[in-house]
Amino acid sequence: MNTYNIMFHDVVDAYTRSGFQNKAAHPYKHSTQQFEQYLHTLTSLNIKACTINDLDPASPENRMLFTFDDGGLSFLHAADFLERFEIRGHFFITTNRIGAPYFIDKSGIRNLLARGHIIGSHSHTHPHPFCRLTAERQKDEFMTSKHILEDITGERCITGSIPGGDIDSSTYVNIANLGYDYIFTSEITTKQIDVEGTSYLGRICPKSHVAASKLPGMLSNKGLVQLAMLRKFKCIIKSLLSIAPAHKA
Repeated sequence: MNTYNIMFHDVVDAYTRSGFQNKAAHPYKHSTQQFEQYLHTLTSLNIKACTINDLDPASPENRMLFTFDDGGLSFLHAADFLERFEIRGHFFITTNRIGAPYFIDKSGIRNLLARGHIIGSHSHTHPHPFCRLTAERQKDEFMTSKHILEDITGERCITGSIPGGDIDSSTYVNIANLGYDYIFTSEITTKQIDVEGTSYLGRICPKSHVAASKLPGMLSNKGLVQLAMLRKFKCIIKSLLSIAPAHKA
C-alpha cells in the first residue's frame, strides 16, 4: 500500500484573511476555486481518501490523506469543501497561535473534531528550521502542543506535523516516544518510516502556482522522483548558503 499525503495550508481568497502573514507563506495559500479544482482532480484518481484512523498496512489498496498545516482561520472553510466530497482531513495546529488574529480558536478546533476531522500538533511556536533545535527543545515543542490540544479536545493527540518540514535522522528519534502515533514531514515519499512506535509519513505540497491538471503527474512514480530530487537539491543549496526562509510548508 502506498499513501499519497497531500499538504495544504490556507484555503482563502485573500492572503490577509488567514494564517501566517508574510510573503514566504503566500505560495501555500490556495483560492477556494483552485482548491475545489484540486479536489475534483484528486478524487477522480483511483486512490481512496481516508484518515490515519483508516490506514491498514496489510491492504493492497492505495490511500490518500489530506493534511493542513499552521492552524489558520480558513481551516473551517477547507473542511466545508472536504465534506462536499465526503472527505475528512487532518488539521495541524500551532498552539501558541490559537485564538490569535488570523488563526482558529478553541471552539473552531472542537467544531472540526465534532465533524470527524483529525486534530493534530504543528508544534507550539512553529520554530524554523526545526531540525536545528536541540533535542530537548524539539521534545518540548511537541509535548507542550500535545497537552494543550488534549485539554481542548478531551482526546489523546496522536498525530502531528513538523513545522517547516525540515527533519533529519536525529529528529525522528527526538519526536518518537512522545505519545504520537503518526508524524507528517515534508519528505517526498509514499513510504512509511517507523521509529520507536512512531510512524513518519512524507507529503506532497502543491503550491498555489500548480494547476490542478498537474496533480496526477506529481503523484506518479516519475513525478515523485523528480519532486524528491528537486527538494534534495534545494536543501543542499540552502545548507551551503546557510539561509533559512522565514516560513515554509
